[in-house]
Amino acid sequence: MKSFFFLLMIGFSQILKSQPYINIFSLQYQHSPDAGMLQRDQIHNRVSYFKSEINLPVVFRRDSSIIVFSPAFEQWAIRLPEAYALPSSFRSMILPVNLIHPLSNKWTVLFAAIPRWNGYGNKWVNNSFQMGAAFLASYKKNKRLQYKLGVYINNEFSGVFIMPLLGIDWQIDGRNNLFGVLPGNLVFEHFMNPHWYWGASFRAITNTYQSGLINPGPMHSFCRIDENQLSLYTDIYMGKNIVLNAEAGHSVFRRFRMGIEDADQKYYEKAKVNDGLLFKIGMAYRLRLR
Repeated sequence: MKSFFFLLMIGFSQILKSQPYINIFSLQYQHSPDAGMLQRDQIHNRVSYFKSEINLPVVFRRDSSIIVFSPAFEQWAIRLPEAYALPSSFRSMILPVNLIHPLSNKWTVLFAAIPRWNGYGNKWVNNSFQMGAAFLASYKKNKRLQYKLGVYINNEFSGVFIMPLLGIDWQIDGRNNLFGVLPGNLVFEHFMNPHWYWGASFRAITNTYQSGLINPGPMHSFCRIDENQLSLYTDIYMGKNIVLNAEAGHSVFRRFRMGIEDADQKYYEKAKVNDGLLFKIGMAYRLRLR
C-alpha cells in the first residue's frame, strides 16, 4: 500500500505540478434553505445536493502518463411550491476516464471521455444516457504558474452543449494558491498551518436530467439546472490525508427550466427562482502535491 501511494505521488507531482492536491475519495453534502440576500422576489425554493467521488489513477512510469478513472454519484433534491409534480430527486452516475499525457517539460494535455446517466428517482438510468468529452492543454510558464485552455462538449437533453475552457494553476507564494478551470470552478487557497487551510471558491453548474413530467410519444421531458455558487470555505486536516471541509456562501443566477427533447419549443417552463444561502460539509482522503 505504501508503494502504491508512493507511485501516485511521483506520477501526480510530475503531471500536475501546479495543482496543490488530488482527492482520492470525497463526500459532500450541501443545503440551500429558502433564505438569502440576493434576488428574493422570485419563486421560493429549497435545494439540497449530495456527491460522492473516487479518483483511481493508473501511472505509466515509462512516459509519466496517467489514466484516471473518476466514478461519481450525484443527487439533487429541489423543492418548488409551484412545481408539486417535480420528482423528489434527480440523480447522476458519472464514469469519466481521463488521460493525462506530458508532451514536453512545458506542455501537458488531458483528454477526457465522460459518459453519464442523468435521471430522476428510481428511474435515473432509464433513457438518461449522455456522452461528453473534454480536451485541456496546459502550458507551464514557470515553476509556479500554469495556463490551461480547452473545450468541453456534452450531449445534453436540451441539445449539444459546447463550452470553451480557460484555467490557471498559480502558486502565488508559499501560502497562497489560485487554481481551477473556468467557467466550471476557481479556487483560492490560503495556508494557515499544516492542519488548517481556508479560502474562497466559485462554481458554475449546468446539467440536464430526465424528469418524467411529460412524455408525448417517443420524446421525453427534462429539467435543466443552472447554478452559480460563491463560497468561503475551511479545510481541517485530521492527520496527513483525512480532510474535513465546511463552506458557506450564496447562489447567483439560479435557474430551473423544464423542456422536451427535440421539441420545436425547447423549454415549456422557465422558472425564475430565488437565489439562496449555501451551507456545505464534506470529507476527503487527499494527497497534497505541495
